[in-house]
Amino acid sequence: MLKKAVALNIVCKNIMENVDTPKFEKKDIQIFTQTEIETILRVCHDNPLLKRKYPMILLAATTGIRLGELLGLRWCDVLFPTNEIFIRKAIKASKTEGIYLGSVKTKAGIRKIKITEDMVKLFRSLRSEVTNMDINQETYVFPARTGNPITPRNMERAW
Repeated sequence: MLKKAVALNIVCKNIMENVDTPKFEKKDIQIFTQTEIETILRVCHDNPLLKRKYPMILLAATTGIRLGELLGLRWCDVLFPTNEIFIRKAIKASKTEGIYLGSVKTKAGIRKIKITEDMVKLFRSLRSEVTNMDINQETYVFPARTGNPITPRNMERAW
């Protein structure tokens, strides 16, 4: 913006040219150990307050999908014949639009991910409990009690 202002003779000097850019230290990603993952899954499975979140945490632990992708998963994205899930949408939150189903971050984010046989069995069990499936199967796999998507903030709170 300031370069353009100098070019248009609106200002005589770009004062930002002498500012050093700040250096950011990239943080290392911390990955859970196998023992930590087993503990997390056991606690979620056995805790009455977290038991409902167990399938979500198991799917995240076995696939590595992002939170928004997890919450935006719909039944039309679960490919039972091939034991895959199709990631193409994600739940997003913004001040202006609220909570909504939007596109994944990048084109490369659209992908199919293999899921374990245990996860397929769990999905079949969850699907048998769905009473309000729409004709296009766009019902959320992990809805809030209201049927709407779970907000990312609520899932973070549970975590």
